[in-house]
Amino acid sequence: MGDIKKVLSLKKLPPRTITPTKFWMDLCENVHLHLRNYRLDMSVREFKQFINFILKVYPKIYEVIEKNNYKEGNYDFHALFSTKQVINPDSDYYPDRLSIELQRSRNVHIHYRDLRLDISEAEFVELASAFSSALETYKEFLKTKIELPAGEQEVDIDLIQPYDEGHPPLAEDKEHREGIEKLKELIKQGKKIRPILIRPDGQRLDGYKRYMAYKELGYKTIPAIVDPEAEMGDQDGQSWLIEDDKDSKDN
Repeated sequence: MGDIKKVLSLKKLPPRTITPTKFWMDLCENVHLHLRNYRLDMSVREFKQFINFILKVYPKIYEVIEKNNYKEGNYDFHALFSTKQVINPDSDYYPDRLSIELQRSRNVHIHYRDLRLDISEAEFVELASAFSSALETYKEFLKTKIELPAGEQEVDIDLIQPYDEGHPPLAEDKEHREGIEKLKELIKQGKKIRPILIRPDGQRLDGYKRYMAYKELGYKTIPAIVDPEAEMGDQDGQSWLIEDDKDSKDN
């Protein structure tokens, strides 16, 4: 996931329409590894390196998965697998290519170095729109230095970066959705909601559900406590409401 500073563009895509269920390999002008609508081009030399790496690290990967109680969805770092094998910084095929091609089939191929993305025209329009929007947001963001004063205040909701490893964009689960909907009802009822906790640069530390509830209701500002010394989770155990509502919980 990484450490997000600013989400430049965020869209929810429709289901895949191009080879959504395929996983295969073919030998053509080079070695192609296909996963759904992605294709990675390799030379035979690179493919041998890739296979050799998988064979060497597989026993270690299997041991962590099967014996060390590894669970998907847990963002704690579990293990790094590597060998002493060194690969070239540039791929053997297309190390400097960036190409967008409309096919006779009306699909669109996006080539980025040795990676190809095969998408429909509709998906391409969405992707192009996202890049255009992201570029404008990026230019504006470079002009802005966010340094909010410490203390409790109403903060422009668009200055806040709400995501972290536990709350990635568009990866909401049932528990989060139920909480957001409950909070939206409390806000509509005029209940006094506990301010979220953020850093001076706008990074949210606590209050993801509260942020999303205000955002989805169309609020331009949100009550927040700006604290340069605060840490993630400092509001754990506190209720959503200022008054002690024991049926509420913060997250």
